Amino acid sequence: MTPFPRTSPFELCLVRTLLSLSLWLVAIIPSASAKEPFTLTSGDWAMVTPEHIEFLEKTPPDTPLEVLQSADWKKAPSSVQTLVEGLWMKFQVQNHLGKEQFVMGCYGNFPSCTESRIHVALPDGTTHSDQWQYGDPMHGDDQLAGWYRVLVPIDEIGTFFYYVRAYPFDRRESFDDEDSILHYVIGIAGWTSLANFVDQDSTRWIVLMSVIGAFAVYYLIFFMVSKEINYFWLSMLSVSISLRSSLAALSNYGFLPLVFLNSGYFSIIFLQLIFIFGLQFSRSLVDLKESHPLLDRVIWTFQMGFLIIMSIDLAGIFNWPSAQHLDLLSNPPDGKWSGFLQQVHLYIAGIPPFLIWIYVSFKKWRGGSRSAGMGLFSLSPFLLIFAVNIFSDDWYFKNIVTQLVILVVFILLGLAVAQRMNDLKQLALEQQMRLTEAYQRFVPKQLLSNLEKESILDVKLGDQVQKEMSILFSDIRSFTTLSESMTPEENFRFVNSYLSRMGPLVREHHGYIDKYIGDAIMALFDRSPDDAVRTSVEMLAALREYNEGRLRAGYEPIRIGIGINTGMMMLGTLGEEDRMEGSVISDAVNLAARLEGLTKLYWTPLLVSEATRSQLTTDAFRTRLIDKVAVKGKTEPVLIHEVLDAEAPEERDAKLATLDAFNSGWELYQNQQFKKAQAQFQECLKQAPGDTVADLYVERCEALLSSGWDAENWDGVNRMDTK
Repeated sequence: MTPFPRTSPFELCLVRTLLSLSLWLVAIIPSASAKEPFTLTSGDWAMVTPEHIEFLEKTPPDTPLEVLQSADWKKAPSSVQTLVEGLWMKFQVQNHLGKEQFVMGCYGNFPSCTESRIHVALPDGTTHSDQWQYGDPMHGDDQLAGWYRVLVPIDEIGTFFYYVRAYPFDRRESFDDEDSILHYVIGIAGWTSLANFVDQDSTRWIVLMSVIGAFAVYYLIFFMVSKEINYFWLSMLSVSISLRSSLAALSNYGFLPLVFLNSGYFSIIFLQLIFIFGLQFSRSLVDLKESHPLLDRVIWTFQMGFLIIMSIDLAGIFNWPSAQHLDLLSNPPDGKWSGFLQQVHLYIAGIPPFLIWIYVSFKKWRGGSRSAGMGLFSLSPFLLIFAVNIFSDDWYFKNIVTQLVILVVFILLGLAVAQRMNDLKQLALEQQMRLTEAYQRFVPKQLLSNLEKESILDVKLGDQVQKEMSILFSDIRSFTTLSESMTPEENFRFVNSYLSRMGPLVREHHGYIDKYIGDAIMALFDRSPDDAVRTSVEMLAALREYNEGRLRAGYEPIRIGIGINTGMMMLGTLGEEDRMEGSVISDAVNLAARLEGLTKLYWTPLLVSEATRSQLTTDAFRTRLIDKVAVKGKTEPVLIHEVLDAEAPEERDAKLATLDAFNSGWELYQNQQFKKAQAQFQECLKQAPGDTVADLYVERCEALLSSGWDAENWDGVNRMDTK
């Protein structure tokens, strides 16, 4: 064996010096070859810019720190594909912050990561490691999703090894160029600031979504109770907004499958649901189908379009993740959402139906619809969002304003639905009043009152009551002959013109029309015979005025006869279950009809029975007894009276002037003193040539005097053989 040569003390010292220098160089090579440390000075937020960062690709996330420290780091990543495959980043931070604790993680335009790890090496040789991936608790003691709490002594330098991966890639992220993936990558902030910000923001969203969810339940319960469909649509709209708004928060906390976070499908789908339910609510709120059917079909078409697109997007979920989310070299990030249409396109598509709704709502509001006005007013808080976005750059403030506006809008929309219910109730009340008024045209309210019924719905077949009333019959003389000269249209126009003048007079004097029988009127008065007689007097006065108009128009005047009787009557409903009407049954009714017929015989416009005359208010009307009649079918005679107030003023005054002579003549006639009676009636005719009753008695006396009579059996009764 050859021995080692001897070494001088100088050579030994030189060798030791060179060995120490080599060891020192080996120790400092990593730091010397690394980029310049990033100096952390002050502020809650800071950004480590690309010139301080090195990159390592195709290295597993579980690579030991020792291997990372000796790895060959690059100045820039090779491509965006490294974001899907996983990327290590190394940088140094010199802490001049004045405190040891801060947090580090990705923010800004960096894609949403699904996995991250961190190693921190300090100068004294101590290290710290932590990790997180989607599905792990979002908030830990030293970790907040992809953010980690770290300790670097003041004025010392810490070396960070940070791993991120976005698998599958969220294609809603985009980059202007490959180098831009380095922009805004590493963020540093105070742990308290970040934790408070995230906790407060999450709490706010959770509270907001909880309140909107509570609104959804509240409106759904209202729908179940009130059956107002708008509450159902508003409830569904609330659910859709609540789910879409809470989607990101629930995904970030790992409560939902990864497809909810990175696919972008569900955000689009819930937006489409918001449009579908929102448009349905809008259509229903303003009753668009009834008021504007064409515009309603237009909005319905938009709804169907959103529904079809949503179905396509739902099918696309089953194809996620696709090559577009995994191969970024062949499919570079373009910032487009997954789905058939982009979010901006959906918003543009929602503008036309929204403008249609605003137009219809404004039109209805101007027309008096308070619910449409409230619906328009519910949109006014959105103006605050526009103002804040124009005049403020504070994202945090904008976020708070948006959340508050959403709450206010839902409250106002609920009030709009409540106002619509009030409008519907008011409309129903008005319709009920109109319906009641319409029923009264067929079923007079006095009939219901006499039957002691609150509503027509309470009336049943066979309901009846016995009551004393006065009944009036009126009829146009020679109407058959008159109608033959007119067309059917002219007949109806003539009759309706006549009845429109007479009917109101009956109601004015507390009577009601039981029925119209062609041109004839049958009316009942349950208060006093005075009402029936006064109605008749005014009917005849109105007829004289009506005839003046007919004469001016070149038509012949018309004549009517009126008969009135008073007595006990059975008032009730007649017919069968599917067709009934109110009517009266009584001999008193028949007598009134006979009296109306007798006006033809006596050529007088108004006759009343003794039963009616005896109950008239004293001196209210001037009458004269004109005959004792046994109507057809009856043996008992009745006294009938002529109401002089019904005559034209000249005729009335003339008959009043001869009243004593007429009464004397009638008494003589009844006592069979026909010669003297005839003289009295002739005297009446001298002063009142138009007194047809006096003329009739002159003829009767002449007939009796010329042909003789049976003095023993003659009783002065005029027995009628015809109706």
